[in-house]
Amino acid sequence: MGPLMTDGSLRELLVVQMQHVQAEYPGLELVILPDGALTVRGSVLAEPEYDGVKIRGQYELQIEIPPDYPNTPPNARETSGAVPESFHMFPTAHLCLGATVEVKRVFAERRSLLWFIDRQVIPYMYSCKYFSTSGTMPWGELAHGVNGTLDYYNEFLGTKGDVVSLRMLYLLAIGKHADRVPCPCKSNRDLQDCHGPKLKELAPHHPASEFYCELLEMLNLFQRDMRNVVPTCKTATRTAGPLPHGLGAKANNPPASSRASLPDLFLDTRRDRLR
Repeated sequence: MGPLMTDGSLRELLVVQMQHVQAEYPGLELVILPDGALTVRGSVLAEPEYDGVKIRGQYELQIEIPPDYPNTPPNARETSGAVPESFHMFPTAHLCLGATVEVKRVFAERRSLLWFIDRQVIPYMYSCKYFSTSGTMPWGELAHGVNGTLDYYNEFLGTKGDVVSLRMLYLLAIGKHADRVPCPCKSNRDLQDCHGPKLKELAPHHPASEFYCELLEMLNLFQRDMRNVVPTCKTATRTAGPLPHGLGAKANNPPASSRASLPDLFLDTRRDRLR
């Protein structure tokens, strides 16, 4: 993650990136709002294909550029009503493009507007159209909220149950994902020879405090089974997707005493799934 850019440098970067965007999507333009905020908006005509099925669609996009771009991915809205409110959308009308850390991870592969549109926004629009005609999602679907976040970690890490994912998330939360320790999946292999590379892939895209708060939210989801022993994270609220910029408190490092109590909450459980 690079240093913050000055306003002038950020605008220069966006002007260059918009040249590539407009070569593919000439209906989009970069706009400076009265408050100085930067946004990309306009019409997009796309005809993506999945498994031999092409779906043509026209959308009105508003892509909001965060002040720390390109360290942080943009947020997007569809303003013509092409996406129903019942689809994957936040109450703020921002598109829920996936689990928070996954949106960051994918964007970080290129850190460009064209990549964001092609790789994240257009597939979302395709999924919406595909679902409206077939009743199914082309690439599967995550639940909303904490359940969806946990399902994402299960899938990305390739674990066989919630408990194993929680153990690995704990290592990310305390910054021990690169240590030489036994892998939490109980494969009898060293972490670095097992799930360690997957954890290293995730680690750059969340501060440890955000992994920590996600972990606590997941544990709080199961407090009917772990009543009176789950600490409460009061520093941040996370969802299974990117929060609009400016919403939600910035997570601070949790107290060491709370961190120390976490392993006993789940490391000794005999169950593979908690839900």
